Amino acid sequence: MIYLVLIVFLLVGSAVAVLALQNFQNEVPLILFTWYLPHLPLGALLALAFGLGALLLYVASALSALQERREVKKLRARVAELEQIVAKSPGGPLPGVFSQPAMRAPIPGMPPPSQK
Repeated sequence: MIYLVLIVFLLVGSAVAVLALQNFQNEVPLILFTWYLPHLPLGALLALAFGLGALLLYVASALSALQERREVKKLRARVAELEQIVAKSPGGPLPGVFSQPAMRAPIPGMPPPSQK
């Protein structure tokens, strides 16, 4: 899987590099709301946009990975806790799991079940 990601990254990066080099001679102004940069090479702007997009994607995925790592740590602690409970009571049911009888929900349009 990592090789596939690496190959796709290299292909896209190469395509952006070729596009940037072919358009490096063309100069365009950059206007963003009231901010104005006069006549920058189009290739440089393309490379900058690609780099900023890649950086933003990296930051977003790193933050997501940190959040998932914390969640996995909590879940592993919970699994260890439940395994200790099961080890302490090998023969009987877990405490509090089946303490109340199951309640039957009425089905719309059907007569209520007979009480036995």
